[in-house]
Amino acid sequence: MRARSLVLAPLLAALSLAAGAARAQHGMPVGPRPLHLRLAQADVVAIATVAEVGEGRVKMRSATILRGEAPASFEVKRAPSQSVPYAVGITMLLPLRGARPPYVLVDDAKEAMVLRTEAAARAWIAALPALLDAGDDPDALRAAYLGWLDGAEPSLREVAAASLLDPRSELVPVPPALAVARALVALDPGAPTETRRASAILAGGRPEGARALLPALRDPHSDPQVAATALRGGAQFRVDGFDEGLLAALGHDDRDVRLAAAHLAVEQGSPAVRARLAQLAASDPDLDVRKQVRELLGEADDEDEDGASAGAAARETAAEETSAAGQ
Repeated sequence: MRARSLVLAPLLAALSLAAGAARAQHGMPVGPRPLHLRLAQADVVAIATVAEVGEGRVKMRSATILRGEAPASFEVKRAPSQSVPYAVGITMLLPLRGARPPYVLVDDAKEAMVLRTEAAARAWIAALPALLDAGDDPDALRAAYLGWLDGAEPSLREVAAASLLDPRSELVPVPPALAVARALVALDPGAPTETRRASAILAGGRPEGARALLPALRDPHSDPQVAATALRGGAQFRVDGFDEGLLAALGHDDRDVRLAAAHLAVEQGSPAVRARLAQLAASDPDLDVRKQVRELLGEADDEDEDGASAGAAARETAAEETSAAGQ
């Protein structure tokens, strides 16, 4: 059996909706703190290039200072025993503490952000002032991060998504109008993948956004993680049109979306849903989907790993019935 995608686990976790909305959407926070929280503790924020790595110090050069006052070349303290990303010639974003050199990093050195291209460094230099100016204003912080999320620089998009969705930011749920706007971005096939997926999560945290995400369930080719979020939000808020979308999701191209939809749909018990689940159990192209749906329906599994069994005839019959119904 092929490895499961990352979609199924959060989808099936959505079946337990007793947890709070933020935790249900995002889980427990992991990794570095959201960027604006780290920058808030910095006396100096700089983008600089490593000039020399010493036993206890790192010399930086060509610094662009975005907060505070610092020379164009300065030193940063480091623990010699610590594994760090410093290497001569790389450019880094440095939130620093201290009134003068040598400075100390705000966070653990392994969390320092490396800007891998000159284009990335220029994009960060242009983008950071909006975040620094936002302070602790949630609307301004969202606006800054969303500008990054919709932009062209991948590293900015990655940080924006992580910071927006981290519960420690306290930036979700977003206002209803913004949730709807993010749903439209999530459904835009021309938007970058990470932008669509993060936007879907922002949309799905509100009933208005979850409703606007339903087209992802009706499109069998939609991004599976966007469809996952549409399932989660639709089930949580029971938005108008979700039952029809759930039925459509049973025909999604992604097997994990079909499985998650089956777990949600089996509780409905309507004749249309039971008939569609029976078709999945008999004729889904994925053996594991067939097996799991049969288990959901309380049916015995009579199919071996090659699919050579009486189930093959049942699949053929179901496929013929489906084709006839569509004519």
